Amino acid sequence: MAAAFTFPGLVDAHVHLAFDFTGGGPPPGPERLAANRERLRAAGIVAARDAGRLPTSPRVTGEGIVGADLFLAPAGGFHADQHQAVTPDALVATALAQIDAGHAWVKLVADFPGPDGNWFAPRIAYDIDLVAELVAAVHGAGARIMVHVSGPLVGTLVELGVDSIEHGPLADEAILRAMAERGTLWTPTVATIATYVGALPQWRESIPRAVALGVPVLAGSDELGAGELWREVVGLHEHGGLTPEQAFAAATDVPRRALRLPAGDDAAVACPADPRSDLRVLAQARPMDAAAA
Repeated sequence: MAAAFTFPGLVDAHVHLAFDFTGGGPPPGPERLAANRERLRAAGIVAARDAGRLPTSPRVTGEGIVGADLFLAPAGGFHADQHQAVTPDALVATALAQIDAGHAWVKLVADFPGPDGNWFAPRIAYDIDLVAELVAAVHGAGARIMVHVSGPLVGTLVELGVDSIEHGPLADEAILRAMAERGTLWTPTVATIATYVGALPQWRESIPRAVALGVPVLAGSDELGAGELWREVVGLHEHGGLTPEQAFAAATDVPRRALRLPAGDDAAVACPADPRSDLRVLAQARPMDAAAA
């Protein structure tokens, strides 16, 4: 591949390296983690934030990887096979133990659909006063908290001081202004949500408005799977209304600053053309050593 455009590489701000969303990969464990790390590398993704892992998988470590340990959710508050239930009285202690083990982020599942499956009117996982206590404890321990939320609780979570909203499709103007004031990160995961409920019309207003207000909007592959970040970048443009330049920034400079990752002085990844002219060329992003082969 001719290296027509080079840059320091992509950053996936919401990936699950312990999962196999495409099927046919290794079983849960070290081999799966290694396979997904290789998928990142091969797709020009040089850094990532792991957004929660399976109980059966080891901790994710390595250069360029930051993230959380096991999901924090009560019984019935998340996919049953993807977490170990955390009771309310153990929530803060569990989070602090994760931080003590070396994790820079804690992942809270703040709401989850009930029997009706409605993502926009989900059940709330923990009492709000307890969540406030959790946020204070995480910050006191020098870590940050990312929160899965799909319902109207998003505004309350921003006011409580969580560091990063994951999904948050109901964020409106008032909430976005609060996020901008507090420096709250937003990973909308538009491509994943679109697979469940279709593209949401409000995205074309809320996501560009967030960028205009100064909210750090981050690109995350989520259930697209490791190495498929380019699809989210395209989605942020086509579904989310961002310009190609803004969508590209959501997978490069913005998450690199927001997640406090090394800047990278030398171009490490190549594309056959400038992605800001055609975002789909990111599907052909490759490490420089592979691009030169």
